[in-house]
Amino acid sequence: MAAREYNASNIPTWVYTTTEGRLPKRYVSLWMKRDLTFIANSNYTKEKLEEAGLAVADIVPHGIVMSEAEQAIQFKQQARKYLESRLGAGTIFVTVASAHKRKGHDLYASVIGIVTNECEDCKFYILTQPEAASFYDGLRNTYIDTRFGQLSRLEVLSLLAAADWYVQPSLAEGYGLPIAEAQAVGTPCIHLQYPPLTEHSHPENIMVPFIDIVYDPMGEGIEYELHLYKPDDFAKAILTAHDISVNQKDKYNELSRKVREHAKNFDAEKVYSKFFQDIVVVEEIA
Repeated sequence: MAAREYNASNIPTWVYTTTEGRLPKRYVSLWMKRDLTFIANSNYTKEKLEEAGLAVADIVPHGIVMSEAEQAIQFKQQARKYLESRLGAGTIFVTVASAHKRKGHDLYASVIGIVTNECEDCKFYILTQPEAASFYDGLRNTYIDTRFGQLSRLEVLSLLAAADWYVQPSLAEGYGLPIAEAQAVGTPCIHLQYPPLTEHSHPENIMVPFIDIVYDPMGEGIEYELHLYKPDDFAKAILTAHDISVNQKDKYNELSRKVREHAKNFDAEKVYSKFFQDIVVVEEIA
């Protein structure tokens, strides 16, 4: 509504947005198609907006402030000590996710159960909200930190840097920012193989195939595009990652280097410069 009012007052305004699924056309008013122009954060978001009849001017992915990533790496050892104080030594898999249903905590808990039955050295740290904690009740080698949204950005990035692997178990995303953040601090990732995650994830990260797509509005308007998978497949991916960390250290170190270098493609100064370019174009037109 604010963008509509600005445009009506001859103040050119675009809406930078994301979506994690389909936008039901019954909620898309004529004025939204007529009076608004969007900038999408991913090609996936662009496709979903256009399917709903909305105008998309550009794609600008979420940017990473590389100086923040560099600072976080300096606290890597300190953060690692914290993780090991909660989990002990081993291969540590970190996840940062809200308690929303699309984050897939229920399925991921099943994955952890399979892995910990086979691998005593696989450890799991999940930073989430209290509402999701119950999914992980009774799981071994798993620590649930319910301070999601309370830690500083530097603290979260430092935890990502201290992890051996970052795991994104989300069933639906409009971008998947933690993957980009993990790559920026040199931590390889494991996630489902669907866009938009595949748009910015390094191709050598470990990706898990999905077996089905289900649309669920969850009473929130968006028809979330949930990518379902077999827990056994995800567990195998994690066990493969553990083997790389322990038995293929050169491969792991090279992948860490590659994902960190790949993250530079999403440097905030680089990707957000498109906003300034677009603003100049608008001003020239005005």
